[in-house]
Amino acid sequence: MTFPDIIKEFFNSTKERLKTPISGAFLCSFVIYNWRPVLLLLFSNASIEDKIVIINHEYCSFWAIFFPALIALLYSLLIPKIMLSIDNDLSETKKSRVDNIYDVKSHTMIKKLKFAAQQFDLKNIETGNKQIDDFQEQIKNLKESNEQISNSHNNAVIQLNNELKNANSFSEKLLKELNSLKINDNEDQYIAVTLNNIPNEIKADISKIKYSKKSGIIDFSENNVSNNLIKYMVDVGIAKMNKNDNNMYITSKGINVLRHLKRLYSL
Repeated sequence: MTFPDIIKEFFNSTKERLKTPISGAFLCSFVIYNWRPVLLLLFSNASIEDKIVIINHEYCSFWAIFFPALIALLYSLLIPKIMLSIDNDLSETKKSRVDNIYDVKSHTMIKKLKFAAQQFDLKNIETGNKQIDDFQEQIKNLKESNEQISNSHNNAVIQLNNELKNANSFSEKLLKELNSLKINDNEDQYIAVTLNNIPNEIKADISKIKYSKKSGIIDFSENNVSNNLIKYMVDVGIAKMNKNDNNMYITSKGINVLRHLKRLYSL
C-alpha cells in the first residue's frame, strides 16, 4: 500500500467517524467554545510559533476539552429525547392536521364526484330530451304522412266512388236507352204486326178517324163509324172506352197506327 493510499484511507475513516452524532456534535461544540484560538490560528499575522505559544498559554486547558465534550454528550443524549417528546406532543396535532388535510381532500373528492354525477345526469337528461324531441318530431312527421296518405286515400275513394257513380249512372242511362230501344223496337214490331193484321177494307176507315191531341178523345161526329169498327179498334188496342164519361180514347198504340195509316193513305 502506497503513502497516498494510506492518506486516503485515513481521511475516509475520519470522515466515517465524523458522521457519528457525537463526533459531529463534539466538533461543532469545540469550534464554538474555542472560537478565539481558532480565529487566532486562522487569521492572526503572527508567526506559527507565536500562535502556538499564545494558544498554549491562554487557551489550552482542561475546560477547553471538557465543556465541548459535555455539550456534545448532552446534545447527543438529550436532543433526541427532546425531539421525541416534541414529536409525541405534536403527533396528535400532526394526526389531526393529516386528518384535516385528507378530510378536505375527501370532501373535495365527494364534491367532485357529486358534481360529476350531476353533470352525467344533466347530459343524460339533455340526451333524453333530445331523443324525446327527435321521437316527437318523428311521430309528428309520421302523423302528417299518415294524414296525407289518409287524405290521398280518401280523395282516391271519393274519386273512385264518383267514377263508379258516373259509371253506374251511365250504365243505367245505357240500360234505359237499350230498354227504350227494345220497347220501341217491340212497339214497332207490334205496330207492324197490327197493321198487317188489319183488314185492308177497314184500314182506310181507321185512317179517317180524328182525335183530340190534348185529351185523346176520339171524335166520331164527322165520320159514320160502325159499331163493328169501334169494337175492332178496342179489341186490337187502338182505342179504349172510359166508362166514367162514356168517351172513346185513343191509345199510344192507336196513335202510332193512325200515324202510319194516315201516312200510307196520304201518298
